[in-house]
Amino acid sequence: MPPFAEAAFLPRLNALSWAIRWREVVAESSDADRLSSIRHANDLFDLIDYAPETIPVPMVERCERLASGAALDALRDSAKLDHFTPQELGEMRVLLDRLTEVKLSESETQKLNAHQLRLASFESPDKNAGQDHFGSEYDRLNRAFATIENFEKKELLRAGLLRLSEESQNLEIALIFDSADADLSERVATVRAQIDQRVQKEIDDFSQAENRKVIIAREKYQRWALDQIREANKYAKLPEATAEVKRFFDRCETAKDNFNWLVTARYPAMRSILSKSTGVAVPSKGPISAEIQQAIFQKVDTTIAKYNYQDELGYAIVGEAIKTHLLAIDETLLDLPVAQLYRKAFDQGWNTLDDKPDAQFEIATTGITIPKKTLEQFANEE
Repeated sequence: MPPFAEAAFLPRLNALSWAIRWREVVAESSDADRLSSIRHANDLFDLIDYAPETIPVPMVERCERLASGAALDALRDSAKLDHFTPQELGEMRVLLDRLTEVKLSESETQKLNAHQLRLASFESPDKNAGQDHFGSEYDRLNRAFATIENFEKKELLRAGLLRLSEESQNLEIALIFDSADADLSERVATVRAQIDQRVQKEIDDFSQAENRKVIIAREKYQRWALDQIREANKYAKLPEATAEVKRFFDRCETAKDNFNWLVTARYPAMRSILSKSTGVAVPSKGPISAEIQQAIFQKVDTTIAKYNYQDELGYAIVGEAIKTHLLAIDETLLDLPVAQLYRKAFDQGWNTLDDKPDAQFEIATTGITIPKKTLEQFANEE
């Protein structure tokens, strides 16, 4: 985006993005579970923190009211439970810190103080319940990590490892907040390192496999492009193309059976071009009958006419060869030697058509609409 356009539109785009996110968060349900309700309140506070300056003040104030209400509701629901999971503990700490910065009524402030005391009591006076919970979480992580190799599908294995990595990180953070005993913290850090090492191995294996797929796809692409260049070169010059037409006319003179002309098989458009040029109806598919061949020869059976038809159809073959074989090649994906051959083949055919600007214009127009072959198409081949 040009600098002047960015300066003009970026503030409005930021405001629009914020408004869309605001609607999404407000529409989210905060009743799914305790962790979701805490996160819902934190999401609302995030919106306040990152509100662009162009957002109307009433909208930001409404967001503040919603955030405070959601936060107090989440704290009220949490008060009914005996302990927090490590994830809930981290989210709850963030929420309590944010509420201290919000203007609350006297009764709401009292409730907030009570929740802070409750959280502190969960952490310090009686740590046995919390330690038991952390120990259980550590045991669960170990069991899950030990059994995850049984997953047969790579997608599930990788998703499971990423989930365990996140959970082990959350548990390690919760233990730091809780000032847990060093032995448990060290064991959690060890298993987290093992999980992260296993995740990294999967990432490396995946990257290597993808790189190998790209290398193989590029090799296939070069070979396919070379085949197309070779075919285009057969008719890149007018003499080769007109010679092909002459051979066809010579056969038409003595035709006694049906004939599949290779040119019309390679370039189906040549059938309609042949019909338009000679005035003889050529079928849109299938072999050309002996009767039609004889009618074509009768149409061109003069020396001058034959040469005129040969040149006209020869130019058409050159153009069809370029469109069929070269326009679908993405030159940016070619290795340098292949790219040189591609450019040479294209230039030869293009220069042949210098006397036919309409044909060149048609090739340029066709090139806009023909999709380029991609590496992905070759990578997905069996």
